[in-house]
Amino acid sequence: LAMLRTTLERGAVVEDTEVDSMVIDGMQRIDGVETPFRTYGFASAAGGVGQRFYSKYYAAHDPNPRTIMNIVANTVASAPIALSPLSRLPLGNLSTYAREMFEPTACRVMLDGMRLPGEQFTGVHIASMSINLGNVLRFFGKADQPGLMNAIVGTPSPWTIIKNLPRMARGGEMRGRDLLDRPCREMSLEAVGGELLAPIIDGEFYRNVSKITYRVGPRVRIPKVVAQKSASA
Repeated sequence: LAMLRTTLERGAVVEDTEVDSMVIDGMQRIDGVETPFRTYGFASAAGGVGQRFYSKYYAAHDPNPRTIMNIVANTVASAPIALSPLSRLPLGNLSTYAREMFEPTACRVMLDGMRLPGEQFTGVHIASMSINLGNVLRFFGKADQPGLMNAIVGTPSPWTIIKNLPRMARGGEMRGRDLLDRPCREMSLEAVGGELLAPIIDGEFYRNVSKITYRVGPRVRIPKVVAQKSASA
């Protein structure tokens, strides 16, 4: 939004592009009552590392591309300690940061009618368009095919996720054991084990969600905005 405002204030022409949207139906527990909701969006970190990333990103005073770089750096730097018995040492963030980032989300996942194995997912992400996070990380290239979303979901180990960082930087396909990066038309999640979901949809938290389903929605025209290359500024 800041980039769009800056572009308009300069009097520049704002190009638009046509993309698919997502229709999102869910059940949210409000005052103990299961309440249905429907919304629309373009990208969602439904659980796992993406959801944890956004929790840290929005906790920053002024979230920007440098915040993304800091989260990635802190995760990688702390992993050898936080993901090992050394985490018992009193080393501040080094003892906890990566463990917090890779905390799995307890849920069942259905992808185009196929039940995925496991109930502890380290990543549950979906989008109906490709996403560029501050010219630092790029995801969901398969979503640029009309009529399809791109799901990145599975139970990969933290080290598998870290090994994919170069692919994230260039927008490549995520690869590794127990990790899917594929086109789809529908994805559903259901909370298990008493822990409700807190998916992030286009930057907004939806808390206390027990079930949520993403489907391909109508194509819409949106402003085409390119983020500033300021991650190292």
